[in-house]
Amino acid sequence: MFYTILSLTASHDANSGEARPPVTAMQQQRAIRAMHCPQRFGHKLAVIDAEPARRDGEVRRALQLYRAAIEGAEREGFLQDEAIAKWQRR
Repeated sequence: MFYTILSLTASHDANSGEARPPVTAMQQQRAIRAMHCPQRFGHKLAVIDAEPARRDGEVRRALQLYRAAIEGAEREGFLQDEAIAKWQRR
């Protein structure tokens, strides 16, 4: 589900005039998982939340979320998620 949400939010162009992708239910489910097990899901939620912030021009918030995702993924040993967060941050 993480990759699906990330793909949908990252591929949406804010300037296209299209409605945002319908990922709210999936994001809510991911937030619940992150609340119950932050070691496994917290960094993923940070990446997912960073994408709309970046797209909407909230650069500072997006960078803070990417930083949190990178640090959390690194701390918990999720190298693939750390790499994704670093790539998305660019």
